[in-house]
Amino acid sequence: MYTTTTSRRLGGGALVRERKDFTTNNSWIFTDINKTHNITTKRNSVDITKAGGIHDVDIRILCWIMTCPNNLHIFAIHVKNTWGKRCDILLFMSSNPDKDFPAIGLRTQEGHNHLTDKSMKAWRHVFEHYRDKADWFLKADDDTYVIVENLKYLLKDYNTSEPIFFGQNFVKPDTKQPFNTGGPGYVLSKEALIRLGTRGNNSEECKQDGEFEDVDVSKCLLKFGVKIGNTLDEQHRTRFHHLTIDKYLFGTYPSWYYEYNTKTLSKGPDSMSDYTSCKKYEPNWESIDSRPLPGWFDDSKVGILIHWGVFSVPSILSEWFWYQWKTKTPVLVDFMKKNYRPDFTYPDFAPQLTAEFFDAKEWANLLKLSGAK
Repeated sequence: MYTTTTSRRLGGGALVRERKDFTTNNSWIFTDINKTHNITTKRNSVDITKAGGIHDVDIRILCWIMTCPNNLHIFAIHVKNTWGKRCDILLFMSSNPDKDFPAIGLRTQEGHNHLTDKSMKAWRHVFEHYRDKADWFLKADDDTYVIVENLKYLLKDYNTSEPIFFGQNFVKPDTKQPFNTGGPGYVLSKEALIRLGTRGNNSEECKQDGEFEDVDVSKCLLKFGVKIGNTLDEQHRTRFHHLTIDKYLFGTYPSWYYEYNTKTLSKGPDSMSDYTSCKKYEPNWESIDSRPLPGWFDDSKVGILIHWGVFSVPSILSEWFWYQWKTKTPVLVDFMKKNYRPDFTYPDFAPQLTAEFFDAKEWANLLKLSGAK
């Protein structure tokens, strides 16, 4: 029998730490270890046992994913196999139809110069066919990871009949126009969708094609009286993240980020909400040996940065990621083999990387325990 631990939320929102024992026939034995180990369910001054309602929120979310034919089986497939399952309706919007995947063909040109065209046509399709089948409507890229339960938890206090949309709030430096950046995704209320669907096709009111779909869609919505909602939590921490997690943990923001970000530039794990909703994926394999480590790292030495917080990335389920991780951190892999199963393989391990509750401290501790250098 081989043992590991994991976390999951109960229906009331409480975070429960469990021991998973692998038997010889690969069946699972679940044991609540809160009562037998000194493990707390309190993080960042938020008592999770009292937060409540994460899985019980009665909200229907439609998620549509902007993708392209070449990305269906590279990126989009991992959205389909992971967080996309938690959406009430999941749609993939591509330039060409794919009945097997499936993907909706919008008959648009591919390329960054035509993202606005693809986005506007996708929103029009959602409006025409699905506006009465969901309460909130999320647009995300095929390299975004969304924690749907946390997104519903954010939206539960808002009325979908109100013209509002949520995301990470940016401001264009040249025009001072506010917008929700498309990287981590943005979500529209039903009223916002109705206004966009009924008036967005007018080229005199809305730009119909271009490179910056998030700016163009936001400008269109603002013109129609749709408000940009605040997505910071009660402790002024971020829920939507345009950059990779390492940038927030270490505060290594690119220069342009200071010009666009209007909310907070704090850093470290305490700058990110316990109920983070959306994260952007960008491969990053640089060493952090030369960086000063944050205090919560204690005396650990970790010489690898694998898109900080691998729990947040859909592409971790790709063979490419697994190969890179294995070659970069053989000590960590050996540690995981020892603590899971000596014969575990990529398909066995992948489900462990889809945890919904991101905890930077626990991940850092795992690396420390493994002795990875």
